[in-house]
Amino acid sequence: MSQKKLLGIIVVILVAIFGYRIYHNWGLITVHATAEPLSKVIADIQKQGHITLKTDLDPATPITMNVDKVPLTAALNALAESADSSWQLVYVVAPDASAVRVGLIAIEKADSQGSWNLESHSGRNPFESNDSAPLDPRGDVWNVSAPKEATFAGYAEEASWMTNVAFYYPTDWNPPVNSAPSSGVISKSASRLARAASGKSTAIFALLKRAPREFAQNDDPQAAAWSEDRMEEQAKRLPAAQRKVVQAAIEERKADAKLTPEERRAKWIARMGDPDRLGQMIEQMQQRFDRRSPEQKQKMYQRLANLKMQTKGPAQ
Repeated sequence: MSQKKLLGIIVVILVAIFGYRIYHNWGLITVHATAEPLSKVIADIQKQGHITLKTDLDPATPITMNVDKVPLTAALNALAESADSSWQLVYVVAPDASAVRVGLIAIEKADSQGSWNLESHSGRNPFESNDSAPLDPRGDVWNVSAPKEATFAGYAEEASWMTNVAFYYPTDWNPPVNSAPSSGVISKSASRLARAASGKSTAIFALLKRAPREFAQNDDPQAAAWSEDRMEEQAKRLPAAQRKVVQAAIEERKADAKLTPEERRAKWIARMGDPDRLGQMIEQMQQRFDRRSPEQKQKMYQRLANLKMQTKGPAQ
C-alpha cells in the first residue's frame, strides 16, 4: 500500500471518529458553575443546546450547578432547581412576526401590563424519575379533539392540557379557527394551529418565576380527560420496564377519580402507610434537596423553622 493511500485511510478514520463524537454529543449540555450569573449560564445552555432560552428572573441571579453531557431537559431541571424557578417549552403566537417579537420581550418582563396571556397547565410530571432526564416536551403528541370553542384560545387551552407546553399570546387576540390543525407531534401541530389562526409563532424555552402552588380540586371533566390523554401519551415514550410501572399508576389515578373526596383521602392515607411507597417519596425528596445550593438549603431550613414557630403559636 502506498504512503498516499495509507494517509488517505487515516484521514478518513479520523474524520469518521470526529463526526461520530459530534453526533453522539450533539445537544448534550455540560455546565460547571459556582455562583455564576444566570445570564452567563443561560448563554452556555443556549449555545450547547441550540435553543432560545428566555427568563423573567434577574440576570445577575447566582447559579450553582454541575452537569456533564446531559440531555437538555436534565440541564434545565438543574438550572431551575438552582434558580428556584420552573421551566417550560413555550410557543409565542401573535398576529404577525412583529407582535411575536413584542411577546418575546414581554415574557422577560413578566408582562407587567397584563397584555399577554400564558396558557399553561403542565407541571412536574408525577411519573418523572429523579435519576433520569425528563421527556423532551418537543416530542409530546397532541391528539387534537374538540376544544370548548373553535378559536385560537380554545385550541391553545386544549393543547396545553394535553401536552407539557404553554402558549403565550396577546389577550386581545383570539381569532376563529375554521379548520382544526391535524394531530401529531406538538412541534408541528403548534405551528399548524398558528397558521390556522392566520398568525405567526416561534418556540422558546422559558425559565420563569415559580408560581404559587394551587391545591384546588379541578372539577372540569374535559380538562381531566385531556390531562389523562397527556399521561397516556407520555407513557408510550418511556422504556418498557418504566412504562409498565407508569401505566399501573395511571390506572390507579383513573380509579381514584371515580371516588368521593372522602374516599380519595382515605386511599391516600392508606398509601402513605405503605413502607415501599413512603421510601420512594423520601428518596425523591432527598434527591431534589441534594441538587439545591447551600444558600437554597439554608432558606429551606429557615422556612421550616418559621413554620414550626407558627404551628406552636405565640409563647405563653
